[in-house]
Amino acid sequence: ERGGLKLIKAERATADGVVADGPFLTFYESGHPCVVGSYRLGSEEGLWLYFWSNGNIRGMGCYADGIRISVWREWDDKGNLYSTINHHGDGWSEESIFYSNGKLRQYGYLYHKEPRRIWIGWHGNGNIKFVDAYSESGELTFHASWNEQGAVDSRE
Repeated sequence: ERGGLKLIKAERATADGVVADGPFLTFYESGHPCVVGSYRLGSEEGLWLYFWSNGNIRGMGCYADGIRISVWREWDDKGNLYSTINHHGDGWSEESIFYSNGKLRQYGYLYHKEPRRIWIGWHGNGNIKFVDAYSESGELTFHASWNEQGAVDSRE
């Protein structure tokens, strides 16, 4: 047991709970699952599921040799889709972040989880909120923002 989690050791798990090969499962004290996945040769492999303590799904996606691949989805604790991240497998990914009502809040590119290229944000009413441009090295090179009514707030 660790920090409110009960670890269910899978076959071939080491004494400290690290799984070299096979399924990996953890549960909250309530009995709800926390993490469900599997390891192959010591790395995350295949579909992984993460849950909130209330039993709702928190995130899901696939690994290949310990690297996130394909589309990952994350939800808030009420079950609303929060984000989708399309992992390209080369350090690059695209992320969409949503308001709880499902409207798009932000969209942009990441390189090793850091903003790159273009990021665009929207207000809850659908009007554009900001546009940011990043260099390949991660430097913010342009920023413009608008208020909810559509008037320019700033431009740099």
